[in-house]
Amino acid sequence: MEELRSLIPDVPEISMVDPTVEALEGTMAGVLANIPVMQTGETGVGKNLGIKYLAAKAGAPLHRINFGKETDHGQLYGHYEVQVDKATGKKRVVITDGKMIDAFRYGAWVLWDEVNLAHPGFLVAQNDILQQIASGKVLVKMGGKIREIRVHKNFRLFAAANPEGYAARKALEATFADRWFPVFVRDFSVEDQRQILQEEYGVILSGSEESRDTSPPKADQDDKRKLDQDTIHQLPAMLAEIRILLGDQGKKVTLRTLKRV
Repeated sequence: MEELRSLIPDVPEISMVDPTVEALEGTMAGVLANIPVMQTGETGVGKNLGIKYLAAKAGAPLHRINFGKETDHGQLYGHYEVQVDKATGKKRVVITDGKMIDAFRYGAWVLWDEVNLAHPGFLVAQNDILQQIASGKVLVKMGGKIREIRVHKNFRLFAAANPEGYAARKALEATFADRWFPVFVRDFSVEDQRQILQEEYGVILSGSEESRDTSPPKADQDDKRKLDQDTIHQLPAMLAEIRILLGDQGKKVTLRTLKRV
């Protein structure tokens, strides 16, 4: 249990711009209804951050599982492995539970990140599990045997995906997608991005001449570069022009990209 408590995230800094507020409200609706939530949106719009924020506020341990072409049943639910007894040298076969099993039992939250990078056949194979969650128990097949796992009342499941067409992402198979509560996360407008930069870098964007927040910086902001008012005002507009010029590749250039420069 101590390990699970260590998975409760700290409350992250988050700017409550309109797209973020809408996504949080939609996600909370799924949480309250105990329905798996699928967030879909461009990269850099805060899908993971929003779920982390809600988990922190709820005091819920959060497992994040990155999906890809190699993601398989064992990664999620566990696998058999051979262990050697150090004292006797004897071998024995044991079950090593995956993160999903621990989350089912102890009421953690789980995020399947980049879910539409996984093989479509693997995702469709999760349909039975998704349907069983609401019943309070799931049947998991391991090594030819069926294990019945009780689902804790606090367990919640989330997925994050990029839209179809983004970086060769394909549409999710309909029977899989239909088992989720859908939340679309809108891209940030130029004004949204200005507000985010203002809050993060302590810049005041009002009509006054004052260009810096006079309050003491937070511990994790001490080494952040401060930006003047004109720069904060111009960067989002420049970003919008760059994205238009780059076409489809421009979707990968986000406010997060500029922060790394």
